[in-house]
Amino acid sequence: MSHRVFAIALCVASCLTACAPKAPAAKGPTPIDPGTGRAVLSEPASMDLVATAPTPIIMNPITRVETPALAAEFNNLFSDGRMYFSGWPSEAGLRALAARGVKKIIMLRPADALVQARGYDPRAVAKSVGITLIEMPVSADTLSDAYIDRFAREVDASTDPTLMQCGASSTCGMVWGSYLARSKGMAPSDALAQARAAGLLDGPQADAAAKYINAQAKAASPSTSTPSTSTPGADSSTKLEK
Repeated sequence: MSHRVFAIALCVASCLTACAPKAPAAKGPTPIDPGTGRAVLSEPASMDLVATAPTPIIMNPITRVETPALAAEFNNLFSDGRMYFSGWPSEAGLRALAARGVKKIIMLRPADALVQARGYDPRAVAKSVGITLIEMPVSADTLSDAYIDRFAREVDASTDPTLMQCGASSTCGMVWGSYLARSKGMAPSDALAQARAAGLLDGPQADAAAKYINAQAKAASPSTSTPSTSTPGADSSTKLEK
């Protein structure tokens, strides 16, 4: 009988031990920041940073401006709604764009070249209609990181409509595609497609654009390159640069 009582008592003791709440594990002292005197709390594992996919670049399609009264005043004119890309504009063309809200002109050829091509001084016209005119001459041989960085500062300074202007818009396309590749991280194929849509033609400008854009892609880390969902509307009837 005593053996049975002892067995029952031992079973009850084992059950009570198993069911008893466990004391929390002992923790070391909370570290103190000597600069602030405050406790330094560790982040829970669930708060670890998780890498996210890069945000795609959404570009408005670039299309040729077909409005007769406006198109006739430019040696090629394309637009994505905010940016305009053109060859030589007439005086009437500049005034028409000013009426449409254009606040800045970035000239990729010297202003004096426009004086010779169209017979008027764009600096005087721009001043009269409240447009900021910036001369930034560039060629296939002088395209560089420093130039694109300066161009990016001018383009990104505001959201106002802006005109990029050269002789026929091929240089506009070269600079625009290079800007998208360097400043926006656009993939080479999409940057070149946008360049074509903005007026880039086969020749020195196209060769320089392809070389520059591909170099930007190689220099960038694969993990930081940004995909693009651009849907440009290139026009193959662009007039040759004069």
